[in-house]
Amino acid sequence: MTRTHLVAVAITATLLLSACGGDEPEATDEASPSQSTSDEPRTIGGGDVPVTFDIPGNWKDFDSTSGDMQDQLAEADLPDELQSLVEMAVAQLGDTPLLYALDPRPKGDFATNVNAYCGTGEEDDSLTAIQKAAESGFKSMDATDVESEPIAIRGDAEAVQTTYKLAQEGAELAGTQYGIPVDGQFCYVTMTTDDTAAYDAVAVLLRDSLSVG
Repeated sequence: MTRTHLVAVAITATLLLSACGGDEPEATDEASPSQSTSDEPRTIGGGDVPVTFDIPGNWKDFDSTSGDMQDQLAEADLPDELQSLVEMAVAQLGDTPLLYALDPRPKGDFATNVNAYCGTGEEDDSLTAIQKAAESGFKSMDATDVESEPIAIRGDAEAVQTTYKLAQEGAELAGTQYGIPVDGQFCYVTMTTDDTAAYDAVAVLLRDSLSVG
């Protein structure tokens, strides 16, 4: 397994460690920078994280390459527990550029989220190598129903899609990770939710919009 994928597994685990719990965050009339109160999809990514994808317009998103993450978190006005989760994820990756987006008003006890980042991989960056690393990585976390396959994404690019289930904190979580070789790097885009039915449209939006760029 590549070192990059080990980190990918670790960050996924970190983001799964806690349900939102507590009171639902109060609504606000003001949108933070780069945020929207609309459900209209918007595109994030590109630049230092050379993949792009769409998220719902009313989700919160954070980009470690566009300013101090602590400032971005403060502007987002997230519940304390949820803010701590994002901080843990960022700390794990150090200086590695990171995108992180989430539904700030979850339908249940878990904040459905998407994270994306890239890192230098091993010499073998073939889809077969990514697929094997993904399968062994998630199984090492005791994930179940791990299924992995190469898929085509926008722009005539290819990725490895891995789906899995993971029991965490009494919840059954479902994840989908896309592993994409990009110019000698491995890029990972991972969506995690506890309600696949409620977030099916978001999952389709992510897959259909995912591209290298």
